[in-house]
Amino acid sequence: RAWLYGVIAVALAMAVYWPLHQAWFFSDDLMHLAEIAGEPLWLAVLRPFGGHNYLVRNLVMAASWELFGLHAEWYFWVVLLTHALNTALLFAIVRRLVGSPLLACLGAALWGTSPLAAGTLGWYSAYGHVLVASCLLLVLHDLVRRVDTGGTITERVVIAWGAILLAGTTCFGVGIGVALGFPAVIFLLDPSVWSRRRTRRWLLAFPFVTLTVYLALRHGFMVLEPLSVEETLHERYLGPAVSVFVPMLQHLIG
Repeated sequence: RAWLYGVIAVALAMAVYWPLHQAWFFSDDLMHLAEIAGEPLWLAVLRPFGGHNYLVRNLVMAASWELFGLHAEWYFWVVLLTHALNTALLFAIVRRLVGSPLLACLGAALWGTSPLAAGTLGWYSAYGHVLVASCLLLVLHDLVRRVDTGGTITERVVIAWGAILLAGTTCFGVGIGVALGFPAVIFLLDPSVWSRRRTRRWLLAFPFVTLTVYLALRHGFMVLEPLSVEETLHERYLGPAVSVFVPMLQHLIG
């Protein structure tokens, strides 16, 4: 009967965010849709915005544009269903970690119904944030399943996880943080991975791959057209901002 607890968590999340399908586009949504509708697809898809690389998110938006046009309710139905999937994945993860369907239901329901998610779910330009959660939860679910059942984390598995997490980095900027931190999570949950040389090598290289992909997409786009003033300023002030990031990171770790 454990799956019933998962159904309850998903149902509660859906009930709280049911009005979501009545939302409409806002601010950046219309700008991105106009680019997709009026420019060559490859140009609109590859263009960085707000410091983010939006390759996967823009491909999803372009597909939605082809399917739904300006019927915003269908876009937000997709957002709602993705949130339901994420809630179900979180339930499955917590259940394996703590061994209690009831506690997993409580945790997933609290997350799925949290009003803090309204800013992400109610603004379609932030749908990439939801997609990052999907990428993270898919990989984390497979990781805890393998740890729970004694499965081996092979080099091929790590590469597959890396591909999913790299896709997440092109959905929303926070996906970069997820990708940078995930190797540490793998080592913590399954310390035996460290003893497998080839797998360890891939995991240690993954943060560098993540940063390389981010920079390559941004600077590769400059071959097509110059970065906007806003994007140029983001890079201009990145160096001085490191002096702020380091103390913040120390507090977070503490």
